[in-house]
Amino acid sequence: LTYLLPYAGYRESRQNHRPLFFAKFFALVANATSVGEALGRLIAPNLFVDWAAHVWPSSPRQPSSAYRMAWSSSTAPPVVSPFDFVAYGYGSCSAWATFVTYVARAVGVPAR
Repeated sequence: LTYLLPYAGYRESRQNHRPLFFAKFFALVANATSVGEALGRLIAPNLFVDWAAHVWPSSPRQPSSAYRMAWSSSTAPPVVSPFDFVAYGYGSCSAWATFVTYVARAVGVPAR
């Protein structure tokens, strides 16, 4: 469980991102039979970047493709929390790495 705990990856601000990320992304990996398959479902097609498209069954919002997160070179501060990345809508390598790590942990995939 060490790699699943919601501790910080860097020095980013501590935020309770796990319940929201679980609600938004667990359906993508729910029936995966391996860690590789779960990551393939999350990362390979880049489904998680379409932030507004993922809603949980009891959500009052309808899925939308109106808000996608993007990679942008040299745009993020050196340390970015997952919610900062979502709020800005873009980030460089460190923002992506932090976000993917926390999404994976939230759905039960060990990640560092």
